[in-house]
Amino acid sequence: FSHCNTLIRASLSRIWYYKLAKAGTVTVTIVILTIALTSDGNVLALVRFAWAALAAGLGPLLMLRAWQRPLDTGVGVAMMVGGVLVAVVWNAVLQLSDSIYEALPGMLTGFAIYGVWWWFAGRDRQHPAEAANPKD
Repeated sequence: FSHCNTLIRASLSRIWYYKLAKAGTVTVTIVILTIALTSDGNVLALVRFAWAALAAGLGPLLMLRAWQRPLDTGVGVAMMVGGVLVAVVWNAVLQLSDSIYEALPGMLTGFAIYGVWWWFAGRDRQHPAEAANPKD
């Protein structure tokens, strides 16, 4: 009986997560359509900014993972949030996108957050390649 109960609970949680993912997709779609239809700017400018925000949020994180650098989850989230926030401020508040594409300061912010973490806490972390192949 316990095994059946576990299976039912796992099945219900999968269904719940599936419905939650679908609801999230519909919500994001509605938000994007609302922005696109009510925005003063053209769609190309919105797409350009979306790519910049994507690059600022994920670019440094993906590059560090490709280089197999040690990274904590909290630092990764801080890098993504910081990069996107700087891109938004660069574009909407400072309005410097005509001078420098907002992806660059956003990505530099992500790397700066990683650098500060690495300087204070990450240096004692072992590189993943070294952990897999100990020299001793």
